[in-house]
Amino acid sequence: MGRQGFHFDGGDANYHGEGVWVRNMATYGGHKNWNYWNVALWIGNDEGLYNLARGCKREFKGKAAKAFVYLMKESGVEKTPDGAKYTVAAVTAAIKDL
Repeated sequence: MGRQGFHFDGGDANYHGEGVWVRNMATYGGHKNWNYWNVALWIGNDEGLYNLARGCKREFKGKAAKAFVYLMKESGVEKTPDGAKYTVAAVTAAIKDL
């Protein structure tokens, strides 16, 4: 048994603080990488971010991701609470199906 009940049977794992070990995800739930996955996770699960993303899609159409990143930067936020950077590419992928 690994830390905090995590059974590690090989492969690679990362420590994510507070006793949490997470095995690396080869596909990140269908996302390109961890950054894309984490940005999508926050936009899809935080009501304020979700509403901002939907508003950007409605108002800015094809430039929605660029507007979202700009508005976040103007608010002093460039990363998710987990440290994933809000990039235009990551946000574009995250909001494509909203």
